[in-house]
Amino acid sequence: MAQAHKVGVYFNYGTRHNELMSFGKVVKNVPLIRIQVDHNTTRVASQHGLLLSEIRLNRALAAYQAANENVGWNMDSRTWQHIVEFEAVLNITKVTTTQSQYEKPFTGAHGCLVKGTTMTMLREDALSVVALPEVTTAAPSYHG
Repeated sequence: MAQAHKVGVYFNYGTRHNELMSFGKVVKNVPLIRIQVDHNTTRVASQHGLLLSEIRLNRALAAYQAANENVGWNMDSRTWQHIVEFEAVLNITKVTTTQSQYEKPFTGAHGCLVKGTTMTMLREDALSVVALPEVTTAAPSYHG
C-alpha cells in the first residue's frame, strides 16, 4: 500500500497527471482517469479506489516509469502482482466495511449474514483477481 500511495501522490501534483495521460494516449486503450489517492487511509473503500485506479492505468504507469528513471517509486511485475491480489481482498471487504460504518442501524440482524458471507468469500481456495494484460478503458474483468 505504501508503494501504491507513493504513486498516487506523485501524480496528483503539478503537471505529472497530464504527462501520464499523454503516455496513456500513446499506449492506447487506457482510461483517462485520475488516480484516487487514499487520503482517508482508514477506509477500505479509499484504499480499494487507489489500487483499482492504478490497476486501470497500469500500462500507462509502466510506460511512464520506463521513460522516467528517477520517479521515486518502482512498480515491477512482483509489485503489480501484489497489488492485484490485495485489490481482490479489498474488493470483497469494501462492501462489508462500508455497511458496518454507515448502514449499521439499517441492517439489523443481517450484519452477521453479511460478515459470514464475506468470510466465506475470503476463505475460498482462490480469489478473483484482475488480469492486468486484459485491462482496457472498460471496467476490469476478474478471473478466479
